[in-house]
Amino acid sequence: MSRRILHVLEPPDGGAPQHVIHVATELTARGWEVEVAASDAAGPGSAQRARLEAAGARVHALPMTPVAGVGDLKAAARLRALDKAHRYDVIHAHSSKAGALVRAALPDRRRIVYTPHCFAFLAGLGPLRAAYWAVEQALLPRTGALVACSRWEARESRSRLVGAHRVLRVVQNGVPAAHPTEPDPRLTALPKPVIGFLARLEPQKDPLRLVEAAARQPFPGTVAIVGSGELEAEVREAIAARGLQDRVVQLPFVPPVERHLLGFDLLVLPSLWESLPLAILEAMACGLPVIATDVGGVEEAVADGVTGRLVPPGDADALAAAIVALAGDPEALRAMGRRARARADEHFSLARMVDELEAVYAERMGA
Repeated sequence: MSRRILHVLEPPDGGAPQHVIHVATELTARGWEVEVAASDAAGPGSAQRARLEAAGARVHALPMTPVAGVGDLKAAARLRALDKAHRYDVIHAHSSKAGALVRAALPDRRRIVYTPHCFAFLAGLGPLRAAYWAVEQALLPRTGALVACSRWEARESRSRLVGAHRVLRVVQNGVPAAHPTEPDPRLTALPKPVIGFLARLEPQKDPLRLVEAAARQPFPGTVAIVGSGELEAEVREAIAARGLQDRVVQLPFVPPVERHLLGFDLLVLPSLWESLPLAILEAMACGLPVIATDVGGVEEAVADGVTGRLVPPGDADALAAAIVALAGDPEALRAMGRRARARADEHFSLARMVDELEAVYAERMGA
């Protein structure tokens, strides 16, 4: 018997859409009918829509935006119409906005699975945290299963949301094995080692901290900052202001992710908050050691001193010292990279993650 799932997604880029693409690809291969309802950023002709359709999903655009507005009423009506027409076995919402919309719009909690991908009230959002917490607490009774993508997020859920333990399930993130890909020639031409940053250029990822660290101590090789976002111009200006143009370069992201990761010698992710970021898991799957900030569930992936290094968030001196020590030791880079790949294969595979998600879906379908 065919099984039909609707994934609902708001953010147009970042880890959550990539997660949905991975899951959709694997579920389609396992015989599921996969549909995705996403923000208007996934409209006809968009890059996100093309990636989702390539994963085997049928895509529906929703008038959904990050900030609450009249479009949410239209999006809720569209969701109800889709569910009435297709009667999905499972409806899986991703990130806070989609999670709120789905649970507010659809009455049958039994079929609803919600993955926050790091609760908004755990992010660095200042006075908005209390409001986001109140929304999550109010909507918890309308949640069939709450999926935490790290053990850290599960602990936070239990301690902060009354009744979360009743619906909480832990499914750590996973990624596919790295596909053999020719690395970006702009990276292979750089002086080695290439110290890579691959993420959205947004405050959460703190790319300016990496520029500051590069100004504190001269690194061996070159820093390559790959990505785009609201801090793109500010990062460029910071590089120029510190006279780092010969040692720090900016490049746009061009899929697939391996095109960049296979041109790096290590990955640096100085985030201020995370749950369990895909960028780290993808780097490990490519055999890269990782230097990251010790936030959220990062330590579940990066074994300090074994597959990389963990440093405090917001500490440019500690970040610089870790990069200098590891980038200057080619043997340690290779050994940590081998252990990182083995750890990714053993603990963070896509197949393992989807096995566990299917168990959650089966539970909901039988509720």
